Amino acid sequence: MMRDIIPNNNNADDDSGQFYDEIANVLVDIEQPEDYGSPVRGHIAEAYVKTVTRPLSKETSDKLKHQIKIPENCKQFRVPRMN
Repeated sequence: MMRDIIPNNNNADDDSGQFYDEIANVLVDIEQPEDYGSPVRGHIAEAYVKTVTRPLSKETSDKLKHQIKIPENCKQFRVPRMN
């Protein structure tokens, strides 16, 4: 397949096998797929996705911020401040 895409220059000093291997290595996807856990029941997944993707009103957002505090030992959960 790779040999069909990249033309061979027929150079005697060229090690074409190594060349194609290097090209193939460059084109490999460096991002590995996510490793997910076991699926949950469909209705639970649907409810969760709806909850996290639905925008909150300003009033609801403020109410939740006051009701649910970030634990002192989980300060990394705080949303970064923007300029």
